[in-house]
Amino acid sequence: MASSDYKDVAILEMPNIVVRIEIDTKLPDANFGATAEMTPYLLALATKKPNWRFVGVQGWHIPHDEVGKTYEAYKFNVWEGKSKLGKIYTDRGRARKTTYYAENSRITQKRDRGSAMFTTNVAKAVKNVCKEFYPATTTEIMASARSKSQGVMQDIYGDKVRGVDNRMQRILKGLESYVIDNWETMSVIAAKNCPKDVSELPLALEEKYIAVDVKDAFDNSRGTLVSLHGSEYVTAHGTYTTDTLPVHIKQGVGMLKLVDAGQCVRDVGFRVDVDTFFVIGVIQ
Repeated sequence: MASSDYKDVAILEMPNIVVRIEIDTKLPDANFGATAEMTPYLLALATKKPNWRFVGVQGWHIPHDEVGKTYEAYKFNVWEGKSKLGKIYTDRGRARKTTYYAENSRITQKRDRGSAMFTTNVAKAVKNVCKEFYPATTTEIMASARSKSQGVMQDIYGDKVRGVDNRMQRILKGLESYVIDNWETMSVIAAKNCPKDVSELPLALEEKYIAVDVKDAFDNSRGTLVSLHGSEYVTAHGTYTTDTLPVHIKQGVGMLKLVDAGQCVRDVGFRVDVDTFFVIGVIQ
């Protein structure tokens, strides 16, 4: 469902603790809340971090000791502004004691086993969250942008190159160079057997050459990865505003905003996703 299909209901008399439910639910808001085990964890964190927002989005269950449909969440995503900091939740360990968990990519990378920190002490759990939950650093942002960019660049490159190769094989079984050199004549002959490939080949060739050039710049670090975070432009060279971002990078990002994710622009770069771009040209 789209985000517009949900609504947030404040719980525990705290404005920054909500549960996210379907907007067309027939149940009143009062029928939603947090589990008894989760409540002290949430309240301690929400009081300590009033600028954070705790959103219950999963883990609903009906308490055994209550009659009627009262849905409670024991898993909450934690946000600061538009940055998701991680998720917190509770469970029962082998000793049947309430265990408090905290999980995000930073914690997962530090652990040899499992993906979350956990403890049966709520005060320690709160301390763990306050220590490990904070907005991504420039290094983390750029590592994520680089990882996403490599995958998208490989997809672009593979799609464009394979598209041309497949068409060329169907047209004249590998005689690519001869066909290209004599395209005006060969297109008339080939059109008798595969008119669609013939009509699509010129544009496909153009896109292939652009993808090859952009991939070469990407692979050889002749460009700049830019990740938009709010009004800031984060790069490996530093964080910029619209006023301080070098002109050639600003122009490149502006042009790439006009194309869909996964598309290249000649001599400019490629768009990774809604807020990540690779622009040909380095920041001096």
